[in-house]
Amino acid sequence: MNDGKATIVMRLTALWAFSEAFLGGILHAFHLPFTGLILSSIAVLCIVCIALQGYTKGQIIKATLLVLLIKAMISPHTPVSAYVAVLLQGAFCEFIFLLGTPFALSCFIVAIAALMQSAFQKLIILTLLFGVDFWSAMDEFLNSIAKQFGFGTVEYTNYLVLFYLMLHFLVGIVV
Repeated sequence: MNDGKATIVMRLTALWAFSEAFLGGILHAFHLPFTGLILSSIAVLCIVCIALQGYTKGQIIKATLLVLLIKAMISPHTPVSAYVAVLLQGAFCEFIFLLGTPFALSCFIVAIAALMQSAFQKLIILTLLFGVDFWSAMDEFLNSIAKQFGFGTVEYTNYLVLFYLMLHFLVGIVV
């Protein structure tokens, strides 16, 4: 990679890192809904632009590790789940671009997968890391989504979950 492209990749990595650290910190501090949706969309755009500069093996995972390092230094109060999300996004994107599928298809897969991972992250974390059984995790997941919208206990949350997942899916397609 020539110096011009290396500079662009470093700037894109910095943009990704500072969006995670600063914007993520602001969104989490104010408990705004769709934090993951916004941050994942920015991450996908940065990753795709990095790959657009001439993907080389290991390039995205190096950028991901640098993003995690900067995020930890600037925003150490960030929950562990946010670091896991960034690491999963970067590792998955590295894998997809490593496969050598056509660029447009890779971008499409990366965007949808990253946004869907963001949608399911809380459910995955509760189930895998904290050992909560699936239905209890689902209840907590649904209540956290309802809480973001200012609702109390909602009986028909299946519609809310469907909306939430479809929104992530559609934004993944757009991104």
